[in-house]
Amino acid sequence: RDAELGLIARFPSAPSQPFGQTGHSKVSTELRHLVESGAITTTYHTEATPDGVERTLTFRRLAKAPMLVNVGIASQDYLAAWYQEVTQAVAMMLGFLLLSLLSGGLLLRLLTQAERRETILSLREEGLNHAQQVAHMGSFNWEPASGHMQWSDEHFRLWGFEPQTVVPSYALFLQGICADDVAHT
Repeated sequence: RDAELGLIARFPSAPSQPFGQTGHSKVSTELRHLVESGAITTTYHTEATPDGVERTLTFRRLAKAPMLVNVGIASQDYLAAWYQEVTQAVAMMLGFLLLSLLSGGLLLRLLTQAERRETILSLREEGLNHAQQVAHMGSFNWEPASGHMQWSDEHFRLWGFEPQTVVPSYALFLQGICADDVAHT
């Protein structure tokens, strides 16, 4: 621009727009105030550009000629990469949220099924215990590899023990069997 802020050259050119034509002196209020204040170089941001595009601009007065060079970049241009990163971050967060909701739903479903199965198993165990009491017979589970034994409540009663007073074991089991039958086990 010349000393009166008339346009000398513009890149990229915009001859189809009135403010892009050589000699045109319409500038933003910010630039006019900065030039009138005597500033030699400065950077400023303006929303009031002749073409309506928000820009950050830098101008510098030339020392050897009554001109100033004004260079600007549109905010949308220098923020484009940031907008892309924000979009990607939001997409990733939404994906993570969706995955978390799906995982949580699946976990809730599995927990509900497990609780239902546990209830059914508990009811069946109660039925079995009742049937064993009526029939006066108990049951047990024995894992030979570990030696672990598990007795039903009726088995404890038939052996003459309270479930809270003893830990079932194979040796204790053998004590309840007739001595003649122990040799066959």
